[in-house]
Amino acid sequence: MSGDQPKLARVYFRRDGKQVIVATVHHTPKGILVEGEGPLSLTTWNDEELGESIQTALDQSSITTSEAPGKEPSSSPALKVSGEPSARSFEVAFTRVDLSVVGGLVLIDGTADKGELRLRIQVPEQRQPADLARKAVRMFEILRDRKL
Repeated sequence: MSGDQPKLARVYFRRDGKQVIVATVHHTPKGILVEGEGPLSLTTWNDEELGESIQTALDQSSITTSEAPGKEPSSSPALKVSGEPSARSFEVAFTRVDLSVVGGLVLIDGTADKGELRLRIQVPEQRQPADLARKAVRMFEILRDRKL
């Protein structure tokens, strides 16, 4: 892959608002996305802390030479730190928001209704971390409310 791969991160918001997991996403040389080991799990946070955590995850995104883990949802590092007993309970309890840095923009993407509705918020790459966190939380709120 070329060096112009986007920087990627995932933020998993617990639907009850009691936990957020921030994960770095890497890509293999073949372009397969691989969630980084050791995602950050927060049970309390403010906009600045969450924004800095998201920015760090984006900054750490890179091309990895490690083998991609199995496709089983049970191999997800985010599932492991979530405290949920299964991939299904994780899927029900958490809402995923994807972030990528492309062409000077941070794209904040969410999907609802089993993939039938895709939403995007764009913010300039040069912005305050707290603003990035507020936009990611807003995407979560939209997706959460859409699922009700």
